[in-house]
Amino acid sequence: MKFFQTNEAERMRKREEKKLEKMRRKERKRLKKERKEKRKLNPRKADHCKEDSKMNCFSHDNNHWRTAPFWTEGPFCACTNSNNNTYWCVRNINSTHNYLYCEYVTGMVTYFDLRVDPHQLRNVLHTLTDGEVNYMHSQVIRLRNYSAEQEYRTEHQKQRREMLRIKLKERKNKERQNRKMRRNRRRGYYRRG
Repeated sequence: MKFFQTNEAERMRKREEKKLEKMRRKERKRLKKERKEKRKLNPRKADHCKEDSKMNCFSHDNNHWRTAPFWTEGPFCACTNSNNNTYWCVRNINSTHNYLYCEYVTGMVTYFDLRVDPHQLRNVLHTLTDGEVNYMHSQVIRLRNYSAEQEYRTEHQKQRREMLRIKLKERKNKERQNRKMRRNRRRGYYRRG
């Protein structure tokens, strides 16, 4: 009977340990969730930093930098993402323009005038007119939907038609020559050897 009581006591102790460990895990999870919520509601972050869940965003202000050059333009948000296909860009370079316009999956849009800002430090999208933004957006859409496959198929079909046309012409010429030879044989112009 003593063995049974010892075994039962050991089981009870293990159950209690498991319950305590489970409660500790729940508490750690709850605290982690609270910290995460606090970080999301951080007033130092810019508005789109707390809403942007698809990208890794962080914010800095004038007090963040400890070495020169110091940032003195107020708080800003920066987002990074290494996933593929998270943005589409159009780069135009000509005699009057040198800019980079990008649209991100999160809805964020950037425009950098690379003549003035070659290191892409200032997003000057707010300086564009609605017509300019619409034009650049249409360029992005056109490039996103572009597929060289259709052009390849069209070119391949043209080449194939041309090859078939040439083969048909050769066949017709050969048939014409054969008819001419048969006709001449019948007339006796050619002897069979």
